[in-house]
Amino acid sequence: MSKKTYGSILKNEIIEFIEFRKAQGLHHMCGAVLRRLDTYLTENAISVKKLTPDLIDTWVAKNFSDLNPNTVTSYVANYIQFAKYLNTIGIEAYLPITPPARQSYVPYIFSKNEVEAIFYAADNLKSENNPKAELWVPMLLRLLYGCGLRLSEALSLTFTDIDLDEGILFIRNAKGNKDRLVPMDKNLAEILKEYCIDVQRENNERKLLFESSVKNRISNQISLRWFHRVLRDAGIGLLPTTENSVGRTRNICLNCFRHTFAVKSLHIQHVNNIDNYRVTPFLSTYLGHTKLAGTQKYLHMTAEISEDIHKTTTAYSRGLFPEVPR
Repeated sequence: MSKKTYGSILKNEIIEFIEFRKAQGLHHMCGAVLRRLDTYLTENAISVKKLTPDLIDTWVAKNFSDLNPNTVTSYVANYIQFAKYLNTIGIEAYLPITPPARQSYVPYIFSKNEVEAIFYAADNLKSENNPKAELWVPMLLRLLYGCGLRLSEALSLTFTDIDLDEGILFIRNAKGNKDRLVPMDKNLAEILKEYCIDVQRENNERKLLFESSVKNRISNQISLRWFHRVLRDAGIGLLPTTENSVGRTRNICLNCFRHTFAVKSLHIQHVNNIDNYRVTPFLSTYLGHTKLAGTQKYLHMTAEISEDIHKTTTAYSRGLFPEVPR
């Protein structure tokens, strides 16, 4: 049973629902949401097992007003799961409309010149204290950029996850507990093959592609630290950071390679006169997105495509519109 103590009229149903969700192996925020709901029902002496629209709307307004909008969206979505459960067992529960999440994060997309500068700096990286970084940092950046991998996916790769003959990576237990196959460009596969030979020459029992001095996976923090060094050597400054309502900051990070990969992939399809909306489902599968919407956002993130569209429409419409006097 749940270790949390509940005291409202719906305490038994809350405990049963949480245990039910745990039995399904689901990771969720329903515990935090239902504790808030239980407290509200108790403080207001609600004695009837019924969640009316007025009751729920008032609860949300009073208890979620100080939260980040995206957190509110997640909380309401988790409450809705509980409400659906109540309805299935004969207890009337209002199902509100989930408020849309606010997309405040706009990823940084590297330009062609920036990509060239980054790889030049990475290939010329020098470190007296950690010479092995001169080898693994350029390889990590190439995998992130060339395959659109998440940082955690690249750092978790083992030698058994790589088919160098076919040029395929096997990504295990990625986001959403999904596995997928990721084909590589031929040139990238050749570079990776040379890297594997070099690192296994020192230790042929090594398992991890990116291994720390204590035989563990290289951490995200260490990777980011070296990436900042590469950015500095490449003459690319970090963006000014701005805090949102929960105090978190976003800046240029290693996952920006993934965003850049997606945008440039769509741009290549556009140049080749392939409808982006037709190729998006394939790109979504390649990137390991759980929903197509996660990939479709990249359709609006490339200035290069916008520039091409502008040039095409300008050439087509020349002489069509009257000239406006200055």
